[in-house]
Amino acid sequence: RPGVLLHLDVMGLAHLEARTAGYPFSGPKGVLFKWIFEKTLRWSNLVTTINEVHADLIRGESGKEAAVVPDRLDEAWFRRLAALDPLDGTSSITILFVGSVARRRLDTFVAACHDLLVSRCDVRLVIVGDGADLPRYRSMFQGLRAEFPGYLSREELLPQYARASICYSDVWSGIGTPYKLLEYMAAGRAILTHDTPAVRELLGNERDGLLCASAAEKIREGLTRLIESSDLQRRLGASARRSALVRQHLATQQGFAELYRNLLT
Repeated sequence: RPGVLLHLDVMGLAHLEARTAGYPFSGPKGVLFKWIFEKTLRWSNLVTTINEVHADLIRGESGKEAAVVPDRLDEAWFRRLAALDPLDGTSSITILFVGSVARRRLDTFVAACHDLLVSRCDVRLVIVGDGADLPRYRSMFQGLRAEFPGYLSREELLPQYARASICYSDVWSGIGTPYKLLEYMAAGRAILTHDTPAVRELLGNERDGLLCASAAEKIREGLTRLIESSDLQRRLGASARRSALVRQHLATQQGFAELYRNLLT
C-alpha cells in the first residue's frame, strides 16, 4: 500500500484506568496520560480498539473514528480451557477470583465472601493473584475455607479452573474488557461480575452470567443465588462456553490479517 500508515491499537485508556484503579498520584498522572494519548491519536491514520465502549470514548474525546477488533484468547490456551469438564453440580462450591489483589479493589467481594463462609459449610474461596492487600485478606480468613496461592502460571491455574464452580470478576476499569472473563467463559464456569456496558458486550445477564451492582450486598445476593442452584450454575456455564466458542470461531475464521486489510480499504 503506497504511503505511510501509522496505526494505533488502543488496548486501554490509561488516563481513565489510572483514576478508576486508584493508582498513586492518579490525578496528575491522568492529565499526563490523557495529553500523550490525545497527541498520539492525532498522529494516527487508523485507530483500532477492543470494544464499542472504548470506540465511543475515543470518538467523543478526540473526534477520531475507531474500529473494534475484539480481544480473544490465544488458540492453545483457549483449547485447554474449553476441554475442561463442564460443571457437575456437586454439593461443594468453590468460588474463584483471578486477578490483582491491590488497592482495595476486592474489598466488597471479600466482605461478601467472608459472610458466606461464616454462615455456610459448603463453600470455599480461592483468590489467585498477588498485591498489597494479600496479607490483610489472608488474616481475615484465618480458620475459614479460603486459599490465597498468590500468582500462578497458566499450568498452575488450570486445576483451579477445573475445580471452580463460580468465577468472579471485578471490573477495575468500567471501560475495559476484563481478560479473565474470556477465560472464565471458555472454561464453562458460572460467572458473577458487574453490570457495565463493556461487560454487556461479552455477557448477557441471566444468559451467560449474573451481572450485579458493585455493593457487597448485591455481590452476596448473586453468589447466594448461584450457590443454591446447581442448575443455574450449569446453565450459565454452558451458555458462557458457547458464547466463547462463537466469539473465538468468528475471530479465527475471519483472521486478523483479513480484518486489518478490510480496514485499509
